[in-house]
Amino acid sequence: MIGTGTVAPDGSISVPLSPAQTIGSTLSVVLTDTAGNVSGAATVAAPDNLAPGAPTALVVSADGLVLSGLGEAGATVTVRSPGGAVLGTAVVESDGTFDVTLGSAQTDGSILSVTQADIAGNISEPPRSRRRTRSTHWPPMIWW
Repeated sequence: MIGTGTVAPDGSISVPLSPAQTIGSTLSVVLTDTAGNVSGAATVAAPDNLAPGAPTALVVSADGLVLSGLGEAGATVTVRSPGGAVLGTAVVESDGTFDVTLGSAQTDGSILSVTQADIAGNISEPPRSRRRTRSTHWPPMIWW
């Protein structure tokens, strides 16, 4: 048993769980009335409230129009300009790779923000080490 609670007058119940349950854990819930009668079990899944890690292995194509990398399968990757404007989005493939087509070539040395949102809507932090696109006289890429 990982928690107990009492049904409120309005029929709702809130039960603190210890230990906390992880994403995808399936829990069985039963109710016992004051006479000791036990209900049949109902199941509930623990919610996904953890953000994915930051996207990794980020590289901008030579023409500055595509940003590629690795992320959580099914997550949506968003690339933003230094001012916060969305430059492009893409869904991470089942093998963990993604390619974001950018709205304009990124070859001016600007710092891009790259995050991913999982299916539950949890948004990662940008990578800890931000990378800067190189100037136009070198092949543009994102570097540490």
